Amino acid sequence: MKVKVLEAIASGLPVVTTTSGGEGIDPEAVIVEDDVERMASAAASVLRDGSERNERGAEARRVFERLYAPGPATAPVADLYQQMA
Repeated sequence: MKVKVLEAIASGLPVVTTTSGGEGIDPEAVIVEDDVERMASAAASVLRDGSERNERGAEARRVFERLYAPGPATAPVADLYQQMA
């Protein structure tokens, strides 16, 4: 996973990235565009539209909390240790 992308979504920032830049990140958390023109358009849209920026950032944060925050991310391992004990 890409640490900088995770840091951004954890902070509630919208992220526009390429497929390789967002590899391992839930696609609901980022805007993925591999075409340069479409990427620039997506970034400009997020920068211009405060409502879209806030919605995308909030969704990114929700995805982070659900999938990548320390509690949810480590729950399966903790459950396994509980079963072994």
